[in-house]
Parts: sequence; structure tokens; C-alpha cells
Amino acid sequence: MAKNKNFWKYFKQYEVSQIVAMIKNGKKDPLICSDRFENKLVLISGTTSGIGRYTAYKFASMGANLLCI
Repeated sequence: MAKNKNFWKYFKQYEVSQIVAMIKNGKKDPLICSDRFENKLVLISGTTSGIGRYTAYKFASMGANLLCI
């Protein structure tokens, strides 16, 4: 119930066009990158924690050379 309450609390700040875009995007399947990154250089900032760290891990697992800032 609390989850719905939070939704309606923030719902009023969106314009109709934004709501339509959110609904359309919610129905799409997520895109999966099938490309390999072997011998490619990827620059990632904020790799000490959080999303940056996870992103660096994923690119490294796909064979990328990383430049972490």
C-alpha cells in the first residue's frame, strides 16, 4: 500500500507526455548488448563504488580494456 501512496505523491508532477512515454517504455523488453568489447578501450568515471564499479566489472567481463577515473 505504501508503494502506491508514494506513486501518487509524485505522479502529479509529471506532464501527460511524460506519463505516456513511461507507459510505452514499460512495455518494451530490455535491450541486451551482444557486442564484444575485446581490445576496445572503455573510459568509466566513478568506478570506486556503486554503478560505476558494476559497470567496470561488466565491461571487463566482456573483454574491454578499462580506463577508470
